Amino acid sequence: MQIIEKRPEIKMFGIPEWCHHHCGKIQPSSTQTDGIDCVFESSATRIEIKRIRINECSCWSVFYEIKQAQAEWFRGMIIFSAERLRGAFGLSDESGPGGDMLIDKYGGDAAAQGYFIRYQNYLSIPGPGTGHDGDPNISVELTDEIKNAVAALLLTKSVSN
Repeated sequence: MQIIEKRPEIKMFGIPEWCHHHCGKIQPSSTQTDGIDCVFESSATRIEIKRIRINECSCWSVFYEIKQAQAEWFRGMIIFSAERLRGAFGLSDESGPGGDMLIDKYGGDAAAQGYFIRYQNYLSIPGPGTGHDGDPNISVELTDEIKNAVAALLLTKSVSN
């Protein structure tokens, strides 16, 4: 499903209202983790992407956690198809179910309800948030380095295997 872009409300530095302002701090990790195909992190966030198989289908597990305070974390995990992972990380503009409603209400280029919303290089998983501290959504500024890491992951880990 292809959706037409709608400009979201923009706050300082050109960041969408629903995206946390620390989104630019997330970078590919230099540390390799056993069983995890790709890791992005900052001092307060972590995203792990791992290929998994569910009922003969290859999918991608996207686990994320956000540290809110010393002993407070938000954690979540969503199962993405390869197509949905491409849309989320800006490798395509494909949206999924409910994406048109999210884009109409919050603005964006691509979205899938319960998975992600993205506007240009700003991504929020699993959907639009408040953009403030305490928000349980993880926000990522999609740098070329992050996009290239996901593109390489999708190329090297065939979803047909």
